[in-house]
Amino acid sequence: MGYNRSELEQLSFRDVTHPEDRGLGADQLLAVAEHRIGSFRLEKRYRCKNGTVVWGNLTVSAVHATDGSAAYLMAVVEDINERKRKETMLRESQTHLQTIIENEPECIKIVHADGRLVQMNPAGLAMIEADTLEQVLGCKVVDLIAPEQRVAFEEMHAKVIGGKATELEYEVIGLNGGRRWLETHAVPMQDHGQTVHLAVTRDITRRREMEAEVRQLAFHDVLTQLPNRRLLLDRLSQAMVASERNGRFAAVLFLDLDNFKPLNDAHGHEMGDLLLIEVGQRLRSCVREIDTVSRFGGDEFVVMLSDLDSDRAESLAQSRAVAEKIRQIIAKPYKLAIQHGSVDDAIVTHHCSASIGVAVFRGHEGTEEEVIDWADMAMYKAKEAGRNQIWMDDDRSPVAIA
Repeated sequence: MGYNRSELEQLSFRDVTHPEDRGLGADQLLAVAEHRIGSFRLEKRYRCKNGTVVWGNLTVSAVHATDGSAAYLMAVVEDINERKRKETMLRESQTHLQTIIENEPECIKIVHADGRLVQMNPAGLAMIEADTLEQVLGCKVVDLIAPEQRVAFEEMHAKVIGGKATELEYEVIGLNGGRRWLETHAVPMQDHGQTVHLAVTRDITRRREMEAEVRQLAFHDVLTQLPNRRLLLDRLSQAMVASERNGRFAAVLFLDLDNFKPLNDAHGHEMGDLLLIEVGQRLRSCVREIDTVSRFGGDEFVVMLSDLDSDRAESLAQSRAVAEKIRQIIAKPYKLAIQHGSVDDAIVTHHCSASIGVAVFRGHEGTEEEVIDWADMAMYKAKEAGRNQIWMDDDRSPVAIA
């Protein structure tokens, strides 16, 4: 403490005790002096000669003379300043860490080996639409995962408890029913001798939405929202592989509108766009879910029919029937209205037909581009035959269908 012996002899314990700790142990000290207890121990702060403060672990006990005539109090003070310094540093570190966790914009959670939630910071609670930790503490985390991703989450959790760090993207359903996509990085952590699942998770909902928008723009026509040429070729490739495997035929129908340009010339491209949108909707109504309707470009559309019959003649008949259904529905009058707000500025009745070329194929009889070219050439035959016609490209020897 920096005092010499003579200086200390002029001071009392009160003089060298930190002011805030002077009242500590008074009752125990009296109890020892009155022989009610033999000793007591407490931690307190002492003031050094230079004004600094140190921690001591004080033990006070009674010492009796051999004749029992006098009693003394003996105090032993252990220097615990270094331990206290480390405890303070640890406490401050824990406080700092807790502050960081509480204010971290990403979800930090701890999941018990049995899958129950142990801890989650405010950012995580917000992601699952919980106001307090008590609302979800102890619940099965997998119950918050969208059903279609629960197996993947449970597999990830098992890997983490098994000692392996891993990552996963999954969708959660909040307490209020809101859905959002999350990306989590999970690692094993030891907690009181048990392995738990520690995860840092961020909300990637906006990123997923942007990715979906990019895919939509990359593979769909902006105007009609139909698959574009790129997606058509991809699906046509898949149809060829499936056809090769199951022995069933497929077909490509190439359509060109017969009376499109006059509408554009007379009423402008906005009216023409409305017609193209309506044509796309009518085409979708004529085919199955497994089929593809694509806007190929301009006023050209391609329909791909999958999984027809294993007999070529029957497949030709099936595709011809669909083509005729399309030809009839396309030929029905169109009432096109350009709207500004709730007011129809112009309503135009337009008559339009389609020339249709049909190519039936099985497996890899040709490349994707070649099959489309066969249907395209058949479509031009239909144009030459007088329009509003169907032309079948059978064995590359087309026969007009009146």
